[in-house]
Amino acid sequence: MLIADRAIGPPPNPVYIIAEIGVNHDGARDTALRLIDAAATAGADAVKFQCFQADRLMSRASALAAYQAGAGERDPVEMLRRLELSHDDLCACIARAHDRALHAIVTPFSAELVRACQSMRDPRPGRVGGGGGGRSWDAYKTASPDIIHKPLLVALAATDKPLILSAGAAEPDEITRALRWLADAGPDTLERTALLQCVSAYPTPLDRAELGAIAALAAMRASEPEPGPVGYSDHTPETATGAIAVAAGARILEKHLTHDRAARGPDHAASLDPAQFAEYVRLARAADTATSSCRKRVTPDEREVRQLSRQSLVLRRALPKGTRIDPADLTCKRPGTGLPPWMLPELLGRETLRDLDPDTPLTDLDVRLVGAIAPHDRGSSPPLRLDPLRVCVVTGSRAEFGLLRPVIAALRAAPEIDTRVIASGSHLLTDSPTIAEVRALGPVDAVVPMQSHPAASFLGDTRRRDAAALAAGIDGFRAAFERLHPAPPDWVLVLGDRIEAFAAASAAAVMGIAVAHVHGGDRAEGIADESMRHAISKLAHLHLPATESSARRLARMGEDHWRITTVGSPAIDGLASVEPMTDHDARALADPAVVVLLHPAGLSDQDERRAARALFDAIDADVPRRFPARGVLALMPNHDPGREPIADELRKRARDGWLIRDHLPRPAFLSILKRLAQSSPTRAPGLLIGNSSAGLIEAAALGLRVLNVGPRQAGRERAANVLDLPLSEIPRLPAALDQLLAIPDDRLRDHPYGDGRSAERIARALLAVDAPALLDPRSARLLRKRNAY
Repeated sequence: MLIADRAIGPPPNPVYIIAEIGVNHDGARDTALRLIDAAATAGADAVKFQCFQADRLMSRASALAAYQAGAGERDPVEMLRRLELSHDDLCACIARAHDRALHAIVTPFSAELVRACQSMRDPRPGRVGGGGGGRSWDAYKTASPDIIHKPLLVALAATDKPLILSAGAAEPDEITRALRWLADAGPDTLERTALLQCVSAYPTPLDRAELGAIAALAAMRASEPEPGPVGYSDHTPETATGAIAVAAGARILEKHLTHDRAARGPDHAASLDPAQFAEYVRLARAADTATSSCRKRVTPDEREVRQLSRQSLVLRRALPKGTRIDPADLTCKRPGTGLPPWMLPELLGRETLRDLDPDTPLTDLDVRLVGAIAPHDRGSSPPLRLDPLRVCVVTGSRAEFGLLRPVIAALRAAPEIDTRVIASGSHLLTDSPTIAEVRALGPVDAVVPMQSHPAASFLGDTRRRDAAALAAGIDGFRAAFERLHPAPPDWVLVLGDRIEAFAAASAAAVMGIAVAHVHGGDRAEGIADESMRHAISKLAHLHLPATESSARRLARMGEDHWRITTVGSPAIDGLASVEPMTDHDARALADPAVVVLLHPAGLSDQDERRAARALFDAIDADVPRRFPARGVLALMPNHDPGREPIADELRKRARDGWLIRDHLPRPAFLSILKRLAQSSPTRAPGLLIGNSSAGLIEAAALGLRVLNVGPRQAGRERAANVLDLPLSEIPRLPAALDQLLAIPDDRLRDHPYGDGRSAERIARALLAVDAPALLDPRSARLLRKRNAY
């Protein structure tokens, strides 16, 4: 779930804390604005207000609740009239919240008021991320009694904004029914809906807080394809309940904030004053850090003990390459650096891939294992190949080629594989230097012009160009596959979500060529990234995801489990051998403390320029003070639509002392990142700022702190090295950098992307499928796709 570019969900996403101002402003705009300031000072993420009209909400039969009468109220309609804020008041609250880098959330009480809230905006034009008079509400929330109000829920779902559903005083079947209404309202509504446990008592005694129900709500949502987060709407007068709720699984907290707990009004007694609210936030964040792993896992502190004290399968005697393993060849000994003992039956009869010494722990690189996806009998060794396996790798951009480099090298190193490479996409644009890098790695067997194709190039830097390029690419790859010597490939291997990969996969799948997809199943909520990546997955016959969560997502998409082999990300292959850039070489690149890598985020040209300018201004204002005598190195963006406004803003920064490079060869890029990740007695560690996937993957493996800006990488898996900064919060960049630099070093290298040997695993996975026998009836299982759900 996203609220204004902020990911809400399991760790490493931080717990999201809402300061419920509600009606504690007592109907006064100035009080509301002061409470917003107090929420920001206390460290909240958002403030929440109510939008109601007393005469339309309350009938003559209305009565006061006991807690309202106990607070001194006499008439329910008069009470609400006194607590109303006008349309202009609420617009002023939106503006103040965004000025203080808070999200603005509102609870409307009718479908008519939803439409009124949609028209409320920061009245000042030209705000970053705005348009049409400025930003509006970032999300909506329902009051607990309205879980039965179907017209209201349907109206809120139609806004396409995030929704927070409160479940106070609700039976399980009422909650299930409300979720069903939302699911019926649109295919993605549940994914952008949070569900909050709540006890509708004001105040709620701690012993009746019902915090255990948070897990029940999570279980209720577990069957959803992409379950939205659960949380706790807290009506206790305590400061510790937020921390307890986080430990119970809450990812959103809502707590009332007041200027005076003794003030007249219905909610003050169940609220916290600013000092208490700050303590509430502190305790909740501490609990979030302590429970930052939502899974049972091996922690960094355990890795040494695990490796040293576990046992592996070890050779009793020397085995030459090509020897079939016998039970008498194996024993179990420490350390646990090799294959685990439970794999012993899988190894019997397998051939060794190289000469092996005695007393050597076996690894998966020493023995030819049968992959889970092999269409032949798992109980037999892979068949002897008479002809090499023909694998064609497609590359279309500098970033994706950086990941494919080790894969191409591993395929070319395998004598059983005949590797071909086709270059396409932005490699072939006239101002791109990356085709030289592709050719430097080895021969390029064909090129397929796409963005540079005559049918597309005249359309400029636009999405129309990319649509025309896609059409040209499908036919171009069809022709290229047919022309490959001596025959079309057995496999076409693509990576990621770009149009070049989609064009190649489309042509291959229709031609009856097997498609292998690396980095499938990832989340990447760009303009077309998410749908493009998942469309490639539906075309692919073999899935090679980088992480276990991506593998599970592929299975939920209906892909057969035997097609899925988690290999890790090839982006981190070879990182351990990269040397940090030397002082001498770093000085030639301005000895940067910060590397800036900002790509288009799918916005209009005007908004791309505005966001880039705001970010670069904020860096200019903060980085020289924070890192004196060290520079800023910025790389030009990729060739997606929207590149030119960002590139133009970067050229202006060159006049202000930034060093701008069109491109760094990958070895140099990784070397400078490794230098930034490390410190010395005279040099503090640096940062990567921008929105590149390198910040989420390579930087995570290197332990480099990353400030990820804006929506380009929304939804993607993150490690603890990443802090997200929405476009609307760019003015608070200094505070974000303080928070980023405060991340403990021991949390930085914990990531889900594997052990740096994914390229070899990809080669073995391809060899495990009997591709030369595709005309055999058994191959129907490989090429004929079906949904498995």
